[in-house]
Amino acid sequence: MPFQLERQVLFRLGPAADYVREQSQFKNTEAKAVQRVCSFVGTKGLVELEKLATVAWIRSREQIYDTELVAILQNSLPPHLPGNPPRGPLASFVSC
Repeated sequence: MPFQLERQVLFRLGPAADYVREQSQFKNTEAKAVQRVCSFVGTKGLVELEKLATVAWIRSREQIYDTELVAILQNSLPPHLPGNPPRGPLASFVSC
């Protein structure tokens, strides 16, 4: 099996992050839910995030909820990731 380097997504705060924080009106439970999602996503590599996005797309766009069928469909789709490291605008969001 060939060696595959896992690409990691780097999430960074943008210049408007403070403004967004000041304007947000999250309830405590909502803020905790957002933090939980961020913690979960922040630990995933690019390949894992693509798989999660594909499953979410199958469930929301195709309205398929059967776990086994979703897994079959997800595994039958070719990955969208390029074989080479990304270039252009995407390169600034991905580290190898």
